[in-house]
Amino acid sequence: MSAGPASPERAYARVVTRIAVRFHRASENEVVACEETVVARETGADELPAALVSHLRNIEHKLQLVLSLLDRRYAPPLDPVHDQRNVILSAGGLLIEAPHGDLAVGDQVALELLLPGESPRSVHAIAVVTRLVAESDPSDGLRGVATEYVLIDESDRDAIVRLVNRLQLAAAGRLPKARP
Repeated sequence: MSAGPASPERAYARVVTRIAVRFHRASENEVVACEETVVARETGADELPAALVSHLRNIEHKLQLVLSLLDRRYAPPLDPVHDQRNVILSAGGLLIEAPHGDLAVGDQVALELLLPGESPRSVHAIAVVTRLVAESDPSDGLRGVATEYVLIDESDRDAIVRLVNRLQLAAAGRLPKARP
């Protein structure tokens, strides 16, 4: 996990796409919980096999669904179709096409992304609002909330890099042929 924003020397590729995403102003408890997870993973306290981690994420998704049905205080899991938004996605941050309401530059937001793929991956991160884009940017046509990740699991960042690369290859028509 990364306990800070991407280094200034490190630039990430980005892609305009649609993914399921949810965000809100982060509470102090959410930031603390994320920081505790960062420390645990950085010290190796959470060394688990990848297959087990994937299985546990699946169980977490199902528990979130059950809790949301039983108690309205719990948000339902992201729906890959209904919760989609236009975004500019990179491993360093995200621009979400959405009204920014009462958010301001410097606010911390809790992000939940559902990365598409054969087995969709739920990514949770804390990000800081870097700018509010009120008018469409001529280069990509999006307006909304621009963020930079400040707390993100490095394996989640790697999954974002793989997705961005895959989407860029698909856009260029250079994806390898699927094997039968």
